[in-house]
Amino acid sequence: MHLPRHLLSAHGIETVKAAATGARESAEPAGPDDGARQPPAPEDGSDGHEVGPAGEAPPRAPSDETAPRKPGLLDRLRSRRGRGRGGQHQAPVPGERAPRREKAKGPRGRRVPLDVDISDIWAFGGRRLEHTAHYATGRMLQFQAPAAGVIFDRAIAGTLPDRILFQPIARNRDKYEDAAFLIAGPLLTFSITTTITQMQAAAEDGDAELYHQLDAKLQFQREAFMWAIQMMLPRLAEGAKKAREKKAKADAQIADAFPELGDDDPAEVLASMLFAPPTFTPPTQEATNGKRESYDSADDSGREGAIPL
Repeated sequence: MHLPRHLLSAHGIETVKAAATGARESAEPAGPDDGARQPPAPEDGSDGHEVGPAGEAPPRAPSDETAPRKPGLLDRLRSRRGRGRGGQHQAPVPGERAPRREKAKGPRGRRVPLDVDISDIWAFGGRRLEHTAHYATGRMLQFQAPAAGVIFDRAIAGTLPDRILFQPIARNRDKYEDAAFLIAGPLLTFSITTTITQMQAAAEDGDAELYHQLDAKLQFQREAFMWAIQMMLPRLAEGAKKAREKKAKADAQIADAFPELGDDDPAEVLASMLFAPPTFTPPTQEATNGKRESYDSADDSGREGAIPL
């Protein structure tokens, strides 16, 4: 059944059909004779645009496009992270992960040799065994110590433990080694004096077994103390030199400003001057007798009621 055109236009059917037809034609590839095919001209002489009753425009066809969705909180956080600190990177598309920042890899430093440390540990173990029944093994370890460091350092170079554990410690030893040896001195001296006190108490109680155990512990502590002293003294030399230079400069400034204090110990001289008790010179006997005679021979006329001294 064929309906009149004005009824189709009034209900928007013709407009919907025209939009669907246009979309299909735009989707199809153009053929060689598409330019020749032209839509038939309307019979009433109009320009082909359908107009509703009373000159109203026909309703628009429904569009397949949807309004853009507002980005959520997660998308905004990803966008902020992707832009970077300076805002030089573009924000990622919602649903995509922000690109990772490439870490700047600096040149890897040279390997730090560990031969000296290994030799010290090897010799320390030998000195400990030398005071036991295995003294021959201890002497052998001390004899091998200089070469043991070179051999073992060459053996572990480039291995996984060397890269992960030993080399990070060796590269950063300057950060903690000085402080460690500085703290080791007081700790070892305190432990040695504690052990000596315990040995004296064990000797008074007559406990020979405990005394021998403490004596072996004391030998180990003395060995560790001597090693710590050897490592600590070179580190104390720089600080001691600076302290002497500072003291000499301060003494020169004090001697220039206060020459009366002397050059030996200005602080001690000043303290003795401040806290020295006052000294009083007692009068002599001759001076006292002469003063009394002068009062006795004086003319007391006109001074009635005067009290003689």
